Amino acid sequence: MPSAFAAAPGTQVKLADGTTVAGIVNIPAALIIGILTVMLMLGTKESARVNNIMVALKLIVVLAFILLGVGYIHTANWHPFIPENTGEFGLFGWSGILRGASVVFFAFIGFDAVSTCAQDPIAKGVDAIGLPWFSALIKLGALIGLTTVILVLLYGQSRIFFTMSHDGLLPPMFSRVHPTLQTPYLSQLLIGIIVAVIAALTPIDILGEMVSIGTLFAFVLVCGAIVYLRRSDADVHRPFRVPNVPWLPLLGILFCLLLMAGLPLVTWMRLIVWLIIGLIVYFVYGSRRSRLRHA
Repeated sequence: MPSAFAAAPGTQVKLADGTTVAGIVNIPAALIIGILTVMLMLGTKESARVNNIMVALKLIVVLAFILLGVGYIHTANWHPFIPENTGEFGLFGWSGILRGASVVFFAFIGFDAVSTCAQDPIAKGVDAIGLPWFSALIKLGALIGLTTVILVLLYGQSRIFFTMSHDGLLPPMFSRVHPTLQTPYLSQLLIGIIVAVIAALTPIDILGEMVSIGTLFAFVLVCGAIVYLRRSDADVHRPFRVPNVPWLPLLGILFCLLLMAGLPLVTWMRLIVWLIIGLIVYFVYGSRRSRLRHA
């Protein structure tokens, strides 16, 4: 059973005796998040230095794959370019493209996260051309790429909570800075614990869908805010002004909703539940304490 406790929930693990069991707890994911959380609590400069090294390594791996793989291209594999739908929504065909685009949208949360879109399928492509040694290198690059994304997002979330706490939307503990390390250590620790637990117990496909729909919904709100602020605060100085308002933001809202429509109904239900929780926190605690609101 030990192997089952080190695999993502929902995945199948083959034991030494030949039997197959379902994964229970993703211990490596929790450990990686724990290590990165401690790193971020200790200091930003050290975390940035490690992140730069990992980004350089993963870019080298991606460039090596492109240069090595260009000689193995078979144009015959491009037909049919879009495989026929199997009769179920989201399995190949145009609905499959919509479902796939909706799920991988989480990769656009951060610029450096875009380079992780391909991940392990690249390694399968290398296996297909008979280069197992390079496949191991590709998998290492994918792991490094995902680690940098985790590092950046853990850092970003703590700073978002830090700003919200300064405004009064969250309790003061989220903006408390360590006197020596100069980091929001309590906020970072709490975020790390919650993320580690979720990563250890939630299947990766469900996580991907939840992050994607949350990101798309956030983009809908941003596009809507552009239209609203252009009318409510028309005289505010803006170094950059979004062109073609309201048509460009409305197109953004439309396409985000289109991508969200490709996600399963249960993912929408999870979004609604988290949205309700956030609204409760805001109206019960944040709305009365917001400094900007009462300025």
